[in-house]
Amino acid sequence: MTAPLLNPVIKLLDLSDYRAFFDLIDSNRDRLLDFFAGTCKRTNSLEDTEQYCVEIKYKIQQQSYFPFMLQRPDSGEFIGFIDIKNIDWHTNTAEVGYFIDGKAEGAGLMVQAVQQVFLWLSQHTSLKHIYCRIHESNQRSLALAQKLGFKFECILPGSYVNSRGETIDLNKFITHLKEG
Repeated sequence: MTAPLLNPVIKLLDLSDYRAFFDLIDSNRDRLLDFFAGTCKRTNSLEDTEQYCVEIKYKIQQQSYFPFMLQRPDSGEFIGFIDIKNIDWHTNTAEVGYFIDGKAEGAGLMVQAVQQVFLWLSQHTSLKHIYCRIHESNQRSLALAQKLGFKFECILPGSYVNSRGETIDLNKFITHLKEG
């Protein structure tokens, strides 16, 4: 376990971040393959990642996707990723996904970072409800969702296909954003 980093820095992913984004994914690829299969598939090379970031830039402009990079406050190194996806503006609901670099796990940093993202969302969007889908084997993510105030809603049978092509069940949790 590493010492906690105070005040993690979050920033929207920018096209100029493609190299650092690739490095973050690539250094964690083995542990991300099952639950970030789409992101891993789109970032197989530096060139693929740059093209993916071009597409992401468009999605940010369209307000259909908000990807945040988590940075160390002392060095600016990218150590995590939080994305707001599957946005439904009719119900003001979206899904959150997140991961942190294996070297930064266990420091409590992701709780702070997700709270910052939720504050940003409450100040810059009309989103009211955020949900996450978590496999029962991901104990750290389940604990994080609980710390963030998510409540279990249901089991989603066969709701995700992992990188091996297996269809798996995920648990759905939901929380409500506070007014910004």
